[in-house]
Amino acid sequence: MIKGKLVASIIITTIFMGSHAMASASSFTNKDTSNWDFPSKTGLEAAKVENKILFTNTDVQWSADQLAKLQDNRVDPQFIPSFTYQADQDDLRSKLMVTNMPGAKFTRKDAQYGIGEEIQLSVLKTSDLVKDKSYFFYTTWLNMFDSNPSVSLITQQRFAQPNGTMNDIPKTSDIISKVSLKEAATLDKKYERLYLPKDFDSAFRQYSKDTKETKVKSYSLIDSKTKLIEFKQEADKKLIFTPDSTEVQFAITFDKSKFITSTYINKIVEENNLKISQIYAAGLKNNKEELTISWFDTSLEPMSLLESNKPLSTSFTITEIEGTAKVGDLIKIWNHSTVDVIEIEDKNGDRPTGVHWLNNLYDPKK
Repeated sequence: MIKGKLVASIIITTIFMGSHAMASASSFTNKDTSNWDFPSKTGLEAAKVENKILFTNTDVQWSADQLAKLQDNRVDPQFIPSFTYQADQDDLRSKLMVTNMPGAKFTRKDAQYGIGEEIQLSVLKTSDLVKDKSYFFYTTWLNMFDSNPSVSLITQQRFAQPNGTMNDIPKTSDIISKVSLKEAATLDKKYERLYLPKDFDSAFRQYSKDTKETKVKSYSLIDSKTKLIEFKQEADKKLIFTPDSTEVQFAITFDKSKFITSTYINKIVEENNLKISQIYAAGLKNNKEELTISWFDTSLEPMSLLESNKPLSTSFTITEIEGTAKVGDLIKIWNHSTVDVIEIEDKNGDRPTGVHWLNNLYDPKK
């Protein structure tokens, strides 16, 4: 991991989705209610800054019949919908993701030679999905080379294994649409005027060497406030009784009542030798709807990579960070009043991702 300052702006004055400036690649409808991961309405659009930055945005809606199946007590919360942006070449790197889908978690599968990167959005808080409401999944990409890469949109049913991991269900994926860099609308902006970090497009700092290829932890057994409290108590015990010298993957969820700034994050990173692999923030729109914002590069200013023509006044606070560290360093942070819970990987190495969304579900007033 190349460590850098986390310079996330805490006030977003313009966050943009669904712009007419973006070229609409395609839109689809789905009347098959049994195929609940494929929304009743779906669209994919794209825009670009020169040939360096590509913005992709997906707008989706679910019908009442689809949600009736998805939100059935026998299904929810073990079965969840997901959306994947799949690059067709190893040229693109995802840099920033934003969505208004509830309980959103983003998982990146790194590009390899000849194989494009994937960024998957899993919608964990399915009980909060509303029929015929417009949801979006927005991603900003860096194009590393002089090429014409494409991004496909894929829907996928997933299973949250109780006390296990998140898994794709075989033979449930649907390729919805595809858009190329050449097809994307050209924005009247210059790459150098985005004020990105100096080595933002360096081939040597795109992926962290400390990130392990492990499965993501499932939280499906937490179905009440009582179980959430018990889960946090067990996480505390696990942290305390693990040897200080052990290096682990971790997720820190911050107290919802605290306003977590980039200054504070930079401080605990530097003082405790944390290697950050992913950052989550919660944004609040004018209508009080929460947005989930996530990025990987600690030196990135997220404001510079939000683009469209619909200004929505919002502020955001950092909610979770993921990475690797020694247990002894994590215990030093554990006593901070800003920390809600620190999770570490289990014996199988399954990666925790934080429980901010569960705090919203079972302890919304906190």
